Amino acid sequence: MPLGQAQGHGMRQLAPGSGPGWAAPENSGIRRFAGDYRLYDVDEEDQEFYEWIFGGYKPLEELPEHTSLQRAVKAHLATGGRLGMARGVLTNKAITENQGAMGGRI
Repeated sequence: MPLGQAQGHGMRQLAPGSGPGWAAPENSGIRRFAGDYRLYDVDEEDQEFYEWIFGGYKPLEELPEHTSLQRAVKAHLATGGRLGMARGVLTNKAITENQGAMGGRI
């Protein structure tokens, strides 16, 4: 399931794997998004991130660098880092905070 596609109030999201530390900047959208969820499962072997970040799997040297996320992930992979996917549950705090923005439709 692609990032951002809901399963009820559960969601899959990017999960930093092992290797040299990659972390999205504190003020990034991915950090804000991830902070809305309580993780209950992490799969460091999942390679689905290639599809939604790069448009599909390509060898490292062919990965695009059009966005800051693509550049950061490519640099992380180049140093031996890994990414995977995580599953989480939308927190009550996030639901309450976002109800106004969503017109009460969460």
